[in-house]
Amino acid sequence: MSNGRSQQVMASTSTSSSSSSDIPSPPNRPIYIAKLKGQPNRRGHMMIYIPNLTSLSHDPSPSSSENREGRPPSPGTVLQVIGAPMLGFNHEIIRNHNINDESNGVLSTLALVGLVEGRHVRDPPSAGLEKTDRTYDADSLEGWALRTAAPRKTENFLDPAQASKIRDCQNWVEDFVGLLVQRGVLPESATQVVRENMDPQTGLALRSVNSLITGPPGGSKR
Repeated sequence: MSNGRSQQVMASTSTSSSSSSDIPSPPNRPIYIAKLKGQPNRRGHMMIYIPNLTSLSHDPSPSSSENREGRPPSPGTVLQVIGAPMLGFNHEIIRNHNINDESNGVLSTLALVGLVEGRHVRDPPSAGLEKTDRTYDADSLEGWALRTAAPRKTENFLDPAQASKIRDCQNWVEDFVGLLVQRGVLPESATQVVRENMDPQTGLALRSVNSLITGPPGGSKR
């Protein structure tokens, strides 16, 4: 009787193990840095862009306007910080963001930094536009983005000697991608991609606060 029960347990364990191994892993997902066109002598706003899985499943045929025009897959999730050096920055997540809509800012750069395992990405649960500073999953890219410190207020930001110390959205993207590289989520080459697309640090001239606030027109300005 004992041997019979042992055989049943072993058979059950074997079946369970086999069925779990048959579950396909989520597909790898592309991660981009996106940069908007900025004003003269001002760094462009930079953010992380993750196309929704459904955006990557569009018709690949030549008749697809998305492919014919070479437009980025959209919608997707934006991970960013918004604010200004004299005010400090705050995290923002925008889900189902249409990166091709120029009312959200004119895209100047979209560069692939690498592929991540699908388990690190959580697609929006609904189709509507959502702006938040919270995440559904602390172990996803969203969660790691929120744990990457947003640049704080820069003291004496008009002092030319402080120009090299001013930190903004581009520095935050560099920090975030660096964290993902350290965790082994992105390849080491990702850091170089970010740095090659960062604008020179020019310091700040005497301009209105509103002109220095970074973030796409569709994003919140806190």
